[in-house]
Amino acid sequence: MSKIIIECKVPAAGIARDVAIPYEKPLMHSFELIKAIFSENESFSPDSDSVLCDTKTGTVLEVSKTPEELGLVNGASVMIV
Repeated sequence: MSKIIIECKVPAAGIARDVAIPYEKPLMHSFELIKAIFSENESFSPDSDSVLCDTKTGTVLEVSKTPEELGLVNGASVMIV
């Protein structure tokens, strides 16, 4: 299984992490793990209303699609809002 490393930011908390995610599996699986990583931080607690967006465009990413389908590549930047 191939993976890519993306930068995941939480602008509201001013934090960012690099995260390795599977390239060919729906983003919903990785998003749950990403939310768990960020929930360890006391200044931000993602909930069921949190969404993953492209940092450059602000477009909400469809987590039912794979990173490949969304055009995410190594070094891509996303944010949780």
